[in-house]
Amino acid sequence: MGRYSSGKFALRISDRDGQAYPYNEMVQEWTGAWVHTSEYEPKSPLLNPTNHPTDAQSLQHAKPQIVSVTIPLGGIYINDDVSVYISYKEGFKSGGVDNSALPTASINPLSPTFEGFGALIYESEEAEGIELGVKANLLDGNMRLNATVFSYEYVDLQVQLFYSKIIQFSTFNAGGVETEGFEVDVLWNTNVEGLTLRGAFAYTDNMNTKDFIVPSGENLKGTKGSFNPEITGFAGFTYDQSLTSGWRSNISADARYSDDYGWVSQINPPRQDSYWLFDAALSIYSDDGKHSFNFIGRNLGDEIVIIGGGAIPGRIQRQEGASSLLQDQTATTTLGRTLTLQYKFRM
Repeated sequence: MGRYSSGKFALRISDRDGQAYPYNEMVQEWTGAWVHTSEYEPKSPLLNPTNHPTDAQSLQHAKPQIVSVTIPLGGIYINDDVSVYISYKEGFKSGGVDNSALPTASINPLSPTFEGFGALIYESEEAEGIELGVKANLLDGNMRLNATVFSYEYVDLQVQLFYSKIIQFSTFNAGGVETEGFEVDVLWNTNVEGLTLRGAFAYTDNMNTKDFIVPSGENLKGTKGSFNPEITGFAGFTYDQSLTSGWRSNISADARYSDDYGWVSQINPPRQDSYWLFDAALSIYSDDGKHSFNFIGRNLGDEIVIIGGGAIPGRIQRQEGASSLLQDQTATTTLGRTLTLQYKFRM
């Protein structure tokens, strides 16, 4: 088995911040990215929550910000290295008060048009679903294989969208969303000393199943969810070897794929085309883990990816229905190619 996968001082580069961390503190996200445990972001935060501080805006109900319950429905060990399981999960994120609203007459108690503060209050978001999966250690423990089929339903989904007509964000509940699909990931410590191969594939079908009225006035019920590529995956390797007495080298590279997806919440939204991202890193480090010299390249193909956006205020007089897409759009993108040279010293 390669020393990199189990060495006490082995390092791995985080796909999120480009820093080098101890290998045994790294975890893999559903996107295929490897991150430090402090950076981990679950795919379904309601069902796999991380610790969060108390939400000062959750004033309507005295409930924790996120609660998750997992009920194992059954599990079978085929043998010592292969198990099959089924589980039911549910969770909720508490409601609160929208603090992004502007001080207009509609929320002024002294105004004749005041109708209460109901428009500022959003309800708890709830989720439930079921998973069926298999976990396996193969090839005498040198390969780890996980596969999961899942189906979840979200009710009163909490969303925050920008309303360009009145130049403000609006937080509200968006009916319901159903998501289903499957995920497979594999990690293989090969027979070549120090060489580890990894990969993952995921398919997700996301549908707006209940009324979802966006600020433009459109109802997205029955449409595909935005910001959700149907197919994602990645493949990569790490090779760790001894250089000289007291020093080692570590080379890693990953290729990540994403299918196309809509990047605004509209009917027939503009779409980000499918894309590949390529990352690589070289690390020279001491056996005692005190010194490491790292050269990190992220998004080597200089791919600019849109992750969100919306209409620019003031470009047309009205924003109704699909006409909002006639406005000039502003987009938030990922970084292009980044190259980092790094030295780290551990006390």
